Amino acid sequence: MTQTKVLLRCYYEILHDLLVERKNVLINRIGNVLKDTVKTSGFEKLTRDAYEAYWQACLAFIEERIETYNPIGVQYTYSRERREEAFELEMQLD
Repeated sequence: MTQTKVLLRCYYEILHDLLVERKNVLINRIGNVLKDTVKTSGFEKLTRDAYEAYWQACLAFIEERIETYNPIGVQYTYSRERREEAFELEMQLD
């Protein structure tokens, strides 16, 4: 493994730990940003179900980012040799 790969893996591991540690802050921020966006974008007539769907999509994005930088999974996400294999496995799991 090259020094660059070691450095990148360390970076992703630290990023993963920070995201896990601050997950609650990010979740709270979803509510604030979403409320502001609804007001400023003219979506006042957004139904409660639609608002909840947007909130869930934002939450899923945060979860996906955290998993993307998971030290165990990052090798499958960013390794060229394993990308196709990881995609195939993901499709099987879905």
